[in-house]
Amino acid sequence: MSERRALVVGATGQLGPAICRHLRSLGFGLVLAARRPDPLTRLARGLRARALPWDITRDPALLLDLAGPVTLLVNAAVRRPLASDVEDPWSPEGLRRLLEVNAVAPARLVRAFAAQLTEPGLAVLLTEEEPPLSAYAASIAALETMGPALSEGYPLCGVRFVSQTRGPKVNPARTAALVEALVLGLGG
Repeated sequence: MSERRALVVGATGQLGPAICRHLRSLGFGLVLAARRPDPLTRLARGLRARALPWDITRDPALLLDLAGPVTLLVNAAVRRPLASDVEDPWSPEGLRRLLEVNAVAPARLVRAFAAQLTEPGLAVLLTEEEPPLSAYAASIAALETMGPALSEGYPLCGVRFVSQTRGPKVNPARTAALVEALVLGLGG
């Protein structure tokens, strides 16, 4: 593959734009995916990237087909219970949605990514720290517990987690630098 290409899912979230800009500065061609088409289109236009409006819970193999060959997958898509949510995050439906977006969908995405690799690739999964007794923390713990098994059987795929403190202490530049260190560790 002549151009290094990355797929960033959740590109328009709190951390996504900084990561996208950083990857572009490293010379990556970018394919950006996010649920909200308008912010996605603006971000992609500014970075000369492809935009794919996408919900992470959809078929990951289709997303990867649309994206074309990539060797770096960054998942920045997360669902956190919001103060405005009327749904109890510990209710069966609330917990199901958190687990679907934060654990099941990223795991499916990594497996589909690993299956399409023809050269070494890296999947980076972003998470946010949360008080340990929250429904969100339970969903992230589920994903992190699956981490070692996600690339099993796929020797070309590495899986790494980058955890960031939630809230006003979130530092997108720091997170982008951590992603860069992982990318450079892969062989740049």
